[in-house]
Amino acid sequence: MTLTKMGKILIVIILALLFAGLNTRSNLMHLFNTFLICIWLLSPMLAQRNLLGIKAKISSPGEVFVNEELSIQVLFGNETNENKYAMVFKDHTCSKDVFIHHIPPQSEILSTYKTTYRHRGVVYWEKISLTTKYPFALFQNKISLSASNKLYILPPVLNVENFSINYFDRYYNNKKQSITNNKTSQDSFSRLRDYIQGDNRRYIDWKASAKKDHLIVREYVDENPCECSVIIAFKIDTPYITGQSEMFEELILATSSITAQVFQKAKLNYFAVGSKELQNNSLKLRNVLRFLAELKMKDIPFIAPEKSYKKLIIVTNVVTQEIKEYLKNNSETTLICTEQNVERYTRYQYTFSVQPNSIRLRVC
Repeated sequence: MTLTKMGKILIVIILALLFAGLNTRSNLMHLFNTFLICIWLLSPMLAQRNLLGIKAKISSPGEVFVNEELSIQVLFGNETNENKYAMVFKDHTCSKDVFIHHIPPQSEILSTYKTTYRHRGVVYWEKISLTTKYPFALFQNKISLSASNKLYILPPVLNVENFSINYFDRYYNNKKQSITNNKTSQDSFSRLRDYIQGDNRRYIDWKASAKKDHLIVREYVDENPCECSVIIAFKIDTPYITGQSEMFEELILATSSITAQVFQKAKLNYFAVGSKELQNNSLKLRNVLRFLAELKMKDIPFIAPEKSYKKLIIVTNVVTQEIKEYLKNNSETTLICTEQNVERYTRYQYTFSVQPNSIRLRVC
């Protein structure tokens, strides 16, 4: 319970009238002053009663990108047989106030408000704060209602300029050339075409050949995507260097954008941040972005995977000695870092910079 500005003014008025009544010995003034005192005393009790029997449930989409507008719904319920008036729901996660004018007895009111979040992370609603100044605005009463809800603020996914990982291009060029009529267990039917000398005669389509009066073969295409892995490493040079937090956020932004491009071009089979890694059944873009949303700035050492991955992308701000040792024996690895004019450690090496609407890669 908090005394409002209006309540403080009323106290001054009561004291002034009390002093004036004593000096003038006016019974009417004493009667009026007694009336004001009764209002002042009843106000906190009525305000507290106005909040009794109120329930609230908050619902959100579950995830949203940074700076993306979302709608949050709050369902207020009145479990009493009394009318409830003039309540304010305060959402401290985004500094939004929602005013509820009236909730009839034994009924529910759905309130919706829109907001945006400017930073990635996870928002928890464990308690809902509900306040009221009803009926005289002399006291502000507050209650906390339990609410269990969580919202992931995902890092943005920007377009990646010059994203031309050599082994992706080479893989898909070879894949185009490997369209053949030699079927494997991972191939699927593509089309019918004329027989060419050297084709496997087992895959001649005799029905189609009879209609065309010449040999027709079934053509198959390999649907097994290129597999790729991503590892994040981050080194804080010293706790007092300014810009480390901004650099870490740029690293997260670059990783989310590059990983999204990987999902378009390949299959992600390994994703790790230091000693933490996503399991095979969790390797979806949504889960990766949620994983990145929860990361906090700290030293993230490079830990070489136990299994050897030829098509591995390392995103880092500093090429540490551990990364150098790993690159010596893994020439197919792609290195993407923030350092400029660094020594060349692998054939596929890039630096990145964050632009307003894109991530720009530059070949070292």
